Amino acid sequence: MIEIKNVRKSFNNRPVLMGVDFVCRPGVVTALIGPNSCGKSTLLKCLLGLVIADQGRLAFDNFDISQGVEYREKLGYLPQIVDFPENLTVTEILELLESLRSKKAIKKDLLLGQLELGGLLNHAFGELSGGARQKLGAACALMFDPDYILLDEPTASLDPQTALAFREIISGQANRGKTVLLVSHNLSEVEQVAQEIVFLLEGKVQYFGSVKQFMNGSLNLESALVNFVTKRKGPL
Repeated sequence: MIEIKNVRKSFNNRPVLMGVDFVCRPGVVTALIGPNSCGKSTLLKCLLGLVIADQGRLAFDNFDISQGVEYREKLGYLPQIVDFPENLTVTEILELLESLRSKKAIKKDLLLGQLELGGLLNHAFGELSGGARQKLGAACALMFDPDYILLDEPTASLDPQTALAFREIISGQANRGKTVLLVSHNLSEVEQVAQEIVFLLEGKVQYFGSVKQFMNGSLNLESALVNFVTKRKGPL
């Protein structure tokens, strides 16, 4: 479980996160949605320990991240923009990560097959297309079989076929009891893979609960979100 409790963060006296509260449960894909500049990226950085929250509790299975960085060993993260040294080959990147973690990536070969990366192992990172870079990032995020998975716009650069395959991988991770937090602007994707959503607006949680309940009979998640915001007379 990932616990976010009363998290607050300001930059230069400008509030970005204002008392954010929700939990991500094992076996569930929780989607974090909201417009640009609503605080999603800042919250992810807080969870990763790259930004220190001003107040509140951030915990992975009751391990408060203020106590240390040990939780990162069980964490897999896919950023929106995947970046590695351009001269390193795919194989060298994977081996480098194994070296840094001092252990073998037990899911590496499986993911290389699922994401169709086998033919690119000897290609330098600088030669890869945007989609191939994203697939490599996905493999890196999942190959150590992490308990907690943070995904930031994971299918943004993928072709439809690969995006579908990766959504199935995400669902499979949740089915295996992993805790998955997905950040996505693709509401169709959220509707397909997430069971719970957090709607963040201007640094505050406007809704946290099941996708099905949020939709409440709407044709799709996009129309449900428009209806939700309209009723509250707030900007998207």
